[in-house]
Amino acid sequence: MPVGGAEYAGFKGKGMIELTRLNGTVFGLNPELIEVVDSTPDTVITLTTGRKFIVKESRQEVKNLVLSYKKAIFAELFKLGEVGAGFLFYVQLQE
Repeated sequence: MPVGGAEYAGFKGKGMIELTRLNGTVFGLNPELIEVVDSTPDTVITLTTGRKFIVKESRQEVKNLVLSYKKAIFAELFKLGEVGAGFLFYVQLQE
């Protein structure tokens, strides 16, 4: 599912989303570590560790990638019977 040059599918199962640095290199980022996403006007991602990344994707594209990542995680848990349908509905409402 391409989103602005990045895609979640490329790192599916590896716990990462795929993003693009300003120089064009692609890297995987663990979305669980994202604390803040700013647009200044470049998109700056600050992790809980304090490390920062500047990426080509917009703030909204990063948000969509994180939501796709979380939906995939919860959908898998739902298949395994670990979470109920009500929670998946809540995740859908967050878009």
